[in-house]
Amino acid sequence: MACLVGSTLEHVGFDKRTTELAKESLRKHCPEHLPGLANAELVMHWAGLRPGSPGNIPIIARHPQFENLFLNSGHFRYGVTMAPASAQILANHLFNRKQPFDVSSYDWPGLN
Repeated sequence: MACLVGSTLEHVGFDKRTTELAKESLRKHCPEHLPGLANAELVMHWAGLRPGSPGNIPIIARHPQFENLFLNSGHFRYGVTMAPASAQILANHLFNRKQPFDVSSYDWPGLN
């Protein structure tokens, strides 16, 4: 059986190297929530980037200079949880449909 455990957050710029501190923290706290994994073999340890927009408010809008370019980016830690709503907002932009609420806070920074 495979299991994915995570995650940690470290402010290290664009450095995607893993750290022993992060690995040991996950190993320590994982059995508190999933006791069956206390002796599980570590198969892989990886790190990724979590790009965020200013104020951690994602950009979901048409690019101000390129009419055929839309972005749905900058969600930081919330990409997975915001994905369904973000996709709906973007689809509404693409098909010129009315938004269900005011989405101006997701415009390009400095435009609203």
